[in-house]
Amino acid sequence: MDKEQYGYSKGLLRYLQESEETIPKGSFVIVQRKGCGYWYFNKSSGKNRLIYLCSVKSRGNEESSFHNSIKILKDKLKKGTTKTNNGKLLKVIDNYIIQLCDEGGSNKRGVERTKKTIQDIISHIRKFREYVISNPVSLKDLEKESFKTYMSKFTSEMIEAGLSKSTIRVTIIHIKQFLDELVEPNVGKRKINYHPITSKFVKSQITVSQRDKIKPNFYTEDKYYNLLNICGKEVRTVWRNHIKGVQNPNHKVVFFTSLLQLIYGFRIGELLTTYLNYDLMKYNHNKKSGYSYLTNTDDDGYILDIYWKRKRGSVNVDFDVYSWVKPIDIVHKEELIKEHHKKVTYLTNIIDVVKKVYSNESKLLPTNPDTLRKWFKRYLIEDYKLTDYGIKQTHDLRDMMINFELHTQKTSFVDLSQMTRNDTSTIEEYYLHTSKELSISKSKKLKTKDRLSEIRKLMTEEE
Repeated sequence: MDKEQYGYSKGLLRYLQESEETIPKGSFVIVQRKGCGYWYFNKSSGKNRLIYLCSVKSRGNEESSFHNSIKILKDKLKKGTTKTNNGKLLKVIDNYIIQLCDEGGSNKRGVERTKKTIQDIISHIRKFREYVISNPVSLKDLEKESFKTYMSKFTSEMIEAGLSKSTIRVTIIHIKQFLDELVEPNVGKRKINYHPITSKFVKSQITVSQRDKIKPNFYTEDKYYNLLNICGKEVRTVWRNHIKGVQNPNHKVVFFTSLLQLIYGFRIGELLTTYLNYDLMKYNHNKKSGYSYLTNTDDDGYILDIYWKRKRGSVNVDFDVYSWVKPIDIVHKEELIKEHHKKVTYLTNIIDVVKKVYSNESKLLPTNPDTLRKWFKRYLIEDYKLTDYGIKQTHDLRDMMINFELHTQKTSFVDLSQMTRNDTSTIEEYYLHTSKELSISKSKKLKTKDRLSEIRKLMTEEE
């Protein structure tokens, strides 16, 4: 790899070596591992000449990855990590991070980890690495019972830093998984023989109470309908413009995803991994992650088949977008929405609308999670001040839908579980809260009502 493209400068290195005692003689090199590049510092003399620094991928636009590698080298040398017992452990941690970047691996159940899971693990291991740097501990110290005290102090530091209980707990779990691999003769090459961090110890460090797990109850019926109207109006405008031949900006797709979340309770990941049909899904999807695909129904509708987080589900997407402009070359229904106005309304399935407006070769939606989250923040949270609604992220729309169904009892408890791919116990634990009325209604045999007709009726007011 060309070092210059990652910000390397001979002049800068020479200047630092002449002006700063912390930078020894030597050179920066890039080592390739399975197509990825990593910065190392090659000392001109001494043992352990090759020092791992970081990936060549810059962590921000404000500086090059070479500048970042210099900072890391200075920090390492300043703390003398290469001259203490700390150094061996840090090297083992670095190798583990590289292994995660290169291979990912699978969990104990043999399920391949998703990209996000790997990123989370790396983040938590790096947090542990930073603590090891400031609180030196040797590789052999990991085998001692006193290491429990060390980890307890680490937990206390995370609490003082204001991290949530769930984040702290997951961090400790990921550290335990790292320690487990060090013991394994095949994976960790028996770096250590034993470690005292058991599942019982992890549980004892921090307990996530039921109160911590409960979803915030920001739901009100007025808020739900207001959100439906915000998204519905934008969707109808996009559709009307498209029929008239007016170009729509790409960011408007966020109103379609939000409306689908509010009506059906989709996770955003489920929508963004939706393929146009089964064959396209089978040919293109990454087996390490979940997927969804569309199936046509006999009545010109769609079934969204979902496999997500080892759970399967099927949702009948039968919501229609209306317009008073007649669509061309697309299946639609007609009806008199207001007879006294003699106004003919043209109804088109929302999936057909998305396919027509945002045509894509394989997937339903032409965007990625990061882009969509950016658009959601810019065009919904900021413009419509959704923080006043308690909405901070796309997943809150799913929570809003579940709360709506629970409060209005338009869908049975069992049907709601199937629709949202949540266990009934999860809905009870996370969403029912302490509401006496909801607890009573949950125990009743609720009948499924026509949800969509009422929703659409509310959203068909003349604009």
